Amino acid sequence: MNDKNKKLIIVSASILSILLIIYLLLLVFKNDEDVYVLKDEEMFYKIQATINDYIKKQDYVDPSFTLKKIYYKNEGILTYYYASGYILDYVINDYDYEKNINYLLLIKGNSYNIYELDKNQNESILENINSEDYNFENGNILSDISWSEQNKLSSYIAEFLNLLNIDNKEAYELLSDNTKNKYSSYDNFLTNSVDIYNMLDTTIKNYTKQENKDYTLYEIIDNKNNTIKIIEYSIMNYKIEY
Repeated sequence: MNDKNKKLIIVSASILSILLIIYLLLLVFKNDEDVYVLKDEEMFYKIQATINDYIKKQDYVDPSFTLKKIYYKNEGILTYYYASGYILDYVINDYDYEKNINYLLLIKGNSYNIYELDKNQNESILENINSEDYNFENGNILSDISWSEQNKLSSYIAEFLNLLNIDNKEAYELLSDNTKNKYSSYDNFLTNSVDIYNMLDTTIKNYTKQENKDYTLYEIIDNKNNTIKIIEYSIMNYKIEY
């Protein structure tokens, strides 16, 4: 074999190697690029309302589902949603608190199917999902909602106040650094939790909104004339300051 042919073989092998690497990279990253965080607020809360209507038909007493995050993947006219949150089930003088409650919803138009997922399942379920994995049946209709930005802000304050009663650590983690610094320690925050609960109100008199590059700042006056700041990074991903 002469030098010219050797060089041709080496060049061809190099090109094939590069193409193979590109192909493998596309395989690795393709599915991740197809899965997105849901940023549509109306759809977010419509799905939350739909799950709440669904769980009321299950083995609960007086349940309330709070949706924390949604990822989705489009497959033609069908969209798959991974929804994760927690359930508060109110019973007489008490409640049950279940974290990491996950659902898979298949939505086509205004119709949906819903599947309960394992507590350890995350959004990676969407990466390789396709229409052959689940049978879509029409019949269930997404819940109607009347949602507004002010309702969303009220729900943020309500979640913080609820967590003061059921999950103090989660409530503490919702505080901005400025508000955390008001307390000498987490234990000091716990000591003041009843006063905080009684101080704040979910009814909003008025608010202002300032959009920044990485977050949106809401400055709220509640019904007790407290000034509350909400620093929102995405839907249900926020910090509270008072």
